[in-house]
Amino acid sequence: MKELEDKLTYKLADDAYAALMVHLAIALKRIKDGDQITIDSRLLLEIKSSREFTLAAELVAAMAAQSSLEIPEAEIAYITMHLMGSKGRGSIYNDEISLLDDYRLVYLTRKMIETAELELGVYLEDDEELLIGLVRHLEPSIKRIKLKLEIRNPLLEDIKLKYQALFNAAQKCAAILAREENIAVPESEAAYIAMHLGSAVERKRQPQQKFRAAVACTSGIGASRLLASRLSKEFKNIEISSLISALTFDNKLVEDLKLDLIVSTVDIPQSKVPVIVVSPLLTEIQQQKINDFLSSHQARQISPRNKITLAEKLEIINKYNQGILEVLNNFMIYNDYQFRNLAELINDAAYFLTTEIESISQLAKDLQLREEKGSTVLKKNKIMLLHCQSKAITELKIAIIKPQYKFELKNKQGEKNEIEVVILMAAPLKGSIQGREVLSEISRLLIENSNFIAAVKNTDQEKIYAELAVHFDYFLQQKSMVNYYKEENR
Repeated sequence: MKELEDKLTYKLADDAYAALMVHLAIALKRIKDGDQITIDSRLLLEIKSSREFTLAAELVAAMAAQSSLEIPEAEIAYITMHLMGSKGRGSIYNDEISLLDDYRLVYLTRKMIETAELELGVYLEDDEELLIGLVRHLEPSIKRIKLKLEIRNPLLEDIKLKYQALFNAAQKCAAILAREENIAVPESEAAYIAMHLGSAVERKRQPQQKFRAAVACTSGIGASRLLASRLSKEFKNIEISSLISALTFDNKLVEDLKLDLIVSTVDIPQSKVPVIVVSPLLTEIQQQKINDFLSSHQARQISPRNKITLAEKLEIINKYNQGILEVLNNFMIYNDYQFRNLAELINDAAYFLTTEIESISQLAKDLQLREEKGSTVLKKNKIMLLHCQSKAITELKIAIIKPQYKFELKNKQGEKNEIEVVILMAAPLKGSIQGREVLSEISRLLIENSNFIAAVKNTDQEKIYAELAVHFDYFLQQKSMVNYYKEENR
């Protein structure tokens, strides 16, 4: 499984890691006993087209060689479903989302946050960590529900009992998710949403910290975040710097975090840093145990966060300026495009953005790789987003491709989507974060701005520029008011 994680572009969350490990053990026992499972042939065909199936097949091949067993394709498919429905394990801070890739989830999450604000009476719209956390959580959760995989939350009853207002707000958020995705959202998922909301509410009162701590957990990112926020609320002299895995604990990695202590939901006997074991809901007795530790230990000296200089801030804002200029200067419109098939559209799209033969080939490959993850279609507006990051280009580029006749694309579920216009966007592979954010704003306009959508569908260049000018003028004003900070030096 560790070899599998090396091939993934993310680490499995602890709950997904444990669930897959248990599934593999049960599968091996089942095969040894001569039992067989079956899977719907259409679902199998869809699963086999995913990248996760290839990785699952490699995992199974290694297991088969070790155990001298023949593992059927249906077992590989179920392992693939675990991977497709898993979520990544990452840091509590400095996480990123791409509005380009996650535009629908971002839009959906913002609607949920607006509802939670009204229910809880707390302003949450400016909490970027809440937005990122929910987007990252919802993506695998939606997949698990659609794949009919169980979503288990061991804290469900505790949350319903002790955090009733949060749970009620989360249920209203879950209703939005159910309606938008046409799925039945279980109470266990609403409880996870409540954890994220609870973390955000408590962050509003987060004080200045002195002790540097990490939270370790085996029941998933949601529980870790809840515990982290509880700690920050209850202890004014604790700074939660990161979330770490108790299942794959590594002393060398932990040493780089320069921690004073680890607060964990399980014992970690191999840790060289002091570990305090608590429950995710943090009882009074456990709080006292932490207080005893803090009163008997000396915290590391932590440097305060320093604002960047004016010159450094202007440099960041200049990157936003540069990104906007690149979009406006490299903006193209292609009318009456003769659509034949998706493969030729991708090749033609690469040709529209660059003229060098090698660059065309590389860009087409990158567009194809991104498209293999699933087509990005705005169903309501009949717009397809074709996009990627590529080393074949050096500047942000955008093109509107208007086909002579509408065409249809099938998604992985076999559903047909009618397309009236294609938006082509590309960013340099090693371009700035600010540049990618500029492109993401265009995705946002394609969801929220009806005037921009109408101008795009009519390929009205003058109106498109006018809408972009208004939006990016406001965008730059907002960026100029942000407080930027240097990385801490310890």
